[in-house]
Amino acid sequence: MTNNSLLKCSAAFLILSLYIWLFGFTAEIGGDKTPEYFADEGREFQIQEAPVTATPAQAEQMPPSAVVPPDSERRPSLADMPGVAYEFETTTAAPPVSSETVETTTPEITTTAKTTTTEKTTTSAATSAVPPEITTTTTEKTTTAPPDSKSPQITVFDGATGKNVTGSELSVISRLVQSEIGSSFDREAIKAQAVAAYTYCLLYQNNGQYANVRLSASASDLVTDCVRSVLGEAVYYKGEIIQAVYHASSAGYTASAVNVWGQDLPYLRSVACELDTRFDPNYGVTRSFTSGDIMARVLENTGIQMTGDPADWIKILDYNDHVYVGNMTLGGKGEYEKNGGTTKITGKIFRDIMGTTDLRSSAFDVAYDAARDVFTFTTYGYGHGVGMSQHGANLLAKYEGYNYKQILQFYYTGTEIK
Repeated sequence: MTNNSLLKCSAAFLILSLYIWLFGFTAEIGGDKTPEYFADEGREFQIQEAPVTATPAQAEQMPPSAVVPPDSERRPSLADMPGVAYEFETTTAAPPVSSETVETTTPEITTTAKTTTTEKTTTSAATSAVPPEITTTTTEKTTTAPPDSKSPQITVFDGATGKNVTGSELSVISRLVQSEIGSSFDREAIKAQAVAAYTYCLLYQNNGQYANVRLSASASDLVTDCVRSVLGEAVYYKGEIIQAVYHASSAGYTASAVNVWGQDLPYLRSVACELDTRFDPNYGVTRSFTSGDIMARVLENTGIQMTGDPADWIKILDYNDHVYVGNMTLGGKGEYEKNGGTTKITGKIFRDIMGTTDLRSSAFDVAYDAARDVFTFTTYGYGHGVGMSQHGANLLAKYEGYNYKQILQFYYTGTEIK
């Protein structure tokens, strides 16, 4: 090989080496750069999509957005009201006012945001007139109503802890609403619940007593915002604050107070709730009991001995408010004596005998299967049925476009909200 050829080969090798070094290094620099369309992969939060609004045709098939938990069966009723007591009431009255029993709490607002790099906790110093900002950059966000020493205070008996709790109205009512229906209902239904709950608690406070309720440990931004927007508003009938009782869901009709508790109140009359028959998850729930179970519960609570053919044990004689079981007989008896008094057997009393969680409503059908020796009850709705239906309120807002005042005036006849 000549010197000229050797020189050409060396030059070519040098150029090739320079090319590999230059472009290989450049590729390595660009290799760690994440493409823009993968820029948010690996983050803990998920981008929230805008809610989809159903067409009328779709709405006919859509189920309700949330279900009130079965363990929240405890609902305000006339039986809780000052000076009123009913047999089989499963909750006790709030303890008397005492410095030893009052727990003064004004929970702070805490927002915990988790990301892939930091965990940050911030505390608001006072209640703001501006609703808290709802961010889409978190997966875990728990908020309680902020303390505000200048806002009106209210005291309730918290059945969840067995203590009296005093706090700002915003804090207490937000925690009460969160416990009752949570954050998944329509905003107008949440507002209606807030006004009903506040009215219920205010009636007690005006009588120098404490409402017996259940509070959640915290309340979401959505619930707190809804409560703040209606705080101070209550339901009145002819200038008097009402007994704003409510229940989980109706059976297609609400029940009149007079047919449930014997107290006739003009604003607690039966109203038709057709949407509940179509969309309420508590409509048409079945529960079965053996004849032995029925026999034991009836004997324990009434002293009635169930004998003979089980097919003849339970008889429905009539109905109230279209769908609620009225008078009944158990073992051929229409009443029983206990603790020195006589009690007439009705659908409500039978539900109390069986347990208000096991038998969700006094609107029910019953069938006996002799082959299996089993009674099967089909219940419609959940709760005592008087006043506002929580599921019904959500359905009215979702499908009929009712605002919170329209919802409240639908269930509490002839009232005004102010």
